[in-house]
Amino acid sequence: MIDLPPPTAAEVATLVSTTCRSCHVAGGVAPFAFDTLGDLRRRSGVVEAVLTEHLMPPRLAHERDAISGVRALSEAERQSLLGWLRVAEPTSDATPVQEAEDPLATLGEPDVVLRAEAAWSLPREGEDRTHCFRFPLPKTMTGIRAWHLDPGPGRAAVHHAGFLVDEEGVLRLWDEGDPAPGWSGHAAIGFREAGHAGVWGAAQGYERLADGFARPVPSGAELVVAMHAVPTGKPEPLQPTLKLWSSPPEAQPVTGVLIGSLCLDVPPNKVSVVEDEWMVPVDVSLLSVAPRAWRICRKIEVSILNWKDEEQRVLSIAEWDSHWRRAFAFDEPIAVEAGQRIRVRFTYDNTESHPRQPEVPPRRFVVGHGETYEEALLMLTLAPKEAADLTLLREAHDDLVLQRGDEYRDWWNQTAWQRALERRDQ
Repeated sequence: MIDLPPPTAAEVATLVSTTCRSCHVAGGVAPFAFDTLGDLRRRSGVVEAVLTEHLMPPRLAHERDAISGVRALSEAERQSLLGWLRVAEPTSDATPVQEAEDPLATLGEPDVVLRAEAAWSLPREGEDRTHCFRFPLPKTMTGIRAWHLDPGPGRAAVHHAGFLVDEEGVLRLWDEGDPAPGWSGHAAIGFREAGHAGVWGAAQGYERLADGFARPVPSGAELVVAMHAVPTGKPEPLQPTLKLWSSPPEAQPVTGVLIGSLCLDVPPNKVSVVEDEWMVPVDVSLLSVAPRAWRICRKIEVSILNWKDEEQRVLSIAEWDSHWRRAFAFDEPIAVEAGQRIRVRFTYDNTESHPRQPEVPPRRFVVGHGETYEEALLMLTLAPKEAADLTLLREAHDDLVLQRGDEYRDWWNQTAWQRALERRDQ
C-alpha cells in the first residue's frame, strides 16, 4: 500500500469529475449522482468497497493498450482517495463536483438530432428484450463522424445498443409490421456488417471516429438502433434520442467486419478457449474493436499477426464484464497490411471459481437465447488505405459469411435480412 497524505477537497472533486461523473449524474446509468463531495461521503462505505476491490471506475482494457477514452485511477490516486474517505470532515461536503468533460464538445453542435416519436415500455419482468427504432437520415448527410445516444427515461434498463445503417430500407417492413413504437426482435441485416455503425454501452454513450474518418451514409439510408434491455421490476419507457455529427465528403470511409464463432458450446466445469482469425485482403487502418461476449467470458485478447506469425497484441481484457461493453477505439489508427491476420481469442470460465458465474452449479452455455446464452464475436472497424478498396473489403467480408454460411444459418435459422427481402419481393 502506498502511504500518501489525504488529498484536498478540490483534488478529490477533480478526480471524481474525471473518472466518475460521466455515469454518476442525475438520470445516468449509475444508481446515484455525485453532485457534491457530500454525496460521495454519504456513500463512503460503497465507494470504499468498490475502490478496494478495483471494481470502479470500470476499466476492461489492459493498461498497456493504447485505448482512448478509458477512465482509470492510478494506484496512488486510488489510495489517496481512500485516505480522504477515511478522514474527511463535513466541512468539505458542499464542495461541488463539476460535470465530466464532454468528449464531443470540440465538434460543436450536432448536425442532426433525431428522437423517436413515441416511447416503448419494457415490461416490468420477463426475459431480456431487444427493441429497435429506425430513423430516416437526411439525404444531404453523406457520412457520420460521431454520434451520441440517450435511450430515454428507461436508460437504466438498457444493457447495450447496436447501430446499423440500413441501405436498402428493408427494416422498414419490420417496423410497419409491429403496431408498437419500433419493433421487438433483432435488427441483424443478415451478416452484412458493412452496415455496422457502432455500439453503445453503459460505460460509453457515444462514439467518435478519429479525425478524417467517417461511416458512409448512402442517400435514402436509415439508421437503426437496437437496444438490449433487461427488466428492472418496473415498466421502463425507451424513447431514444440520437445526436449525429456529419463528416465532409472527403473523409476516409470505414466499414465493419465481424469475426468470431457462432458454434459456441461451453460445457460445465470447464475452461474453454475459442479463437478466430481473418486475413485482411487490402491495406487498412484498424480504428476500433468491439467484443461481444456475455456471462462466463473471462478474458478477451485481440492481436495482429504478420507473415512470420509474430503477434502484436492490440487489446487485452483480463476480467471481462459484459455490463461495461463498448467499442475500444485506439489512440491512433493501427496500420494492417494486406495478407496480415487479425486474431481474437475468448476464454470462458464455466466453473464455480468464476466470480461472475451466474449458474451454480454451472450449466452448459451455448449460442442462442435465455439464461445460458453466450457469444464469441468481435466487430472490427476498418478503413481501407485506398477509398477504392472499400468495395473489395466489403466483398471479402461477404465471402467470409458465405464460407461460414451453415454456421450462421444454424444460429439465425433464417435471418432478418432474408425474411425482409422475401417480404419485399412478394
